Amino acid sequence: MRGYYGYGFPGGAGYAGMVGFPWFSIVMMVIGVAIVAAIIYFAVKASRDRGAIAPKTDEALEILAARFAKGEISKEEYLEAKDFLKKN
Repeated sequence: MRGYYGYGFPGGAGYAGMVGFPWFSIVMMVIGVAIVAAIIYFAVKASRDRGAIAPKTDEALEILAARFAKGEISKEEYLEAKDFLKKN
């Protein structure tokens, strides 16, 4: 024991920073890494989900054009629906 605030337990925390919990820093590091990994995972997932929206409009336009070509809808209905799909 070197003194009141030295190497021992009486006034200081000892060698590990928190006496009795040398694993505490490892647990906190694992929690920090898990939080960062979760943020990255959800950011990547959100960016991929945004890209999936655009092809649906193209697919709807193809279906609309096919229905117009088959004569199922009139020219006015086709143009109205096409304008609606492009706006939304």
